[in-house]
Amino acid sequence: MRAVRLSVKLGFRIHEDSEKPIFTMGYLLGNVPPARLFTEMEKLFLSGVALSSFKLLRHYHLLKYLFPAIEDYLAQEDYENASCFLSNGLSDTDYRISQGKPVTPSFLCAVLLWHPLQSKINQLLKEETPPHFALQIASTQILTEETETLALPRRFSVVTREIWLLQEAFHQRKQNKVFRTLSHPRFRAGFDFLLLCARSDDSLKELVEWWSQFYEADELTRKQMSAELSKDKRRKRRKKTNNLLTKPKL
Repeated sequence: MRAVRLSVKLGFRIHEDSEKPIFTMGYLLGNVPPARLFTEMEKLFLSGVALSSFKLLRHYHLLKYLFPAIEDYLAQEDYENASCFLSNGLSDTDYRISQGKPVTPSFLCAVLLWHPLQSKINQLLKEETPPHFALQIASTQILTEETETLALPRRFSVVTREIWLLQEAFHQRKQNKVFRTLSHPRFRAGFDFLLLCARSDDSLKELVEWWSQFYEADELTRKQMSAELSKDKRRKRRKKTNNLLTKPKL
């Protein structure tokens, strides 16, 4: 794992005689204490070479010893969609570091575990679990499993979970909720995550535009925008009622 880190950091290729044991002895990482693996993860992904580290860890089949959930997902699910999202997220992390901006394991874990979280949610929905509870249960399960692997400190796992839960809050644009969402201490991290999601999901474009305007607006404009949400909701309710009234009886 340190050979991978030095390789991407210093820009050299590991000699084939040296890399052969990496393929055959990687399983020994299973004997390394989770706390030590967490430290190595930070050095790999928070040193400005996250994307290169991710690719090389996958090449040597080592990613599963840090993030088994994403390795399992990429082996079974829609790799192309997840790959685009991960590349964007890891590239953004590298860029922030190059600009001297802060980065945290919380946002990184939110990115790396996002698709396994969606897969877990879908499983729960098929079992007829209500959507809100599905998100709560899935996020707890995913982070619990990851903590067993990496000894992810609670101060980071809590923030990762909050970033995920905010994604649901962004969709619930109700007059009495948008200000509560805006005042959330993790709003900026959650919104950055929404922006990242929108880069690989065009259906989020309108949502991102609304929240961007709301975030940048003054207090009066925000009140007007939130009031308009209630008007839209009433219009939709009336339209739905009218459709039911005009629907021909069988």
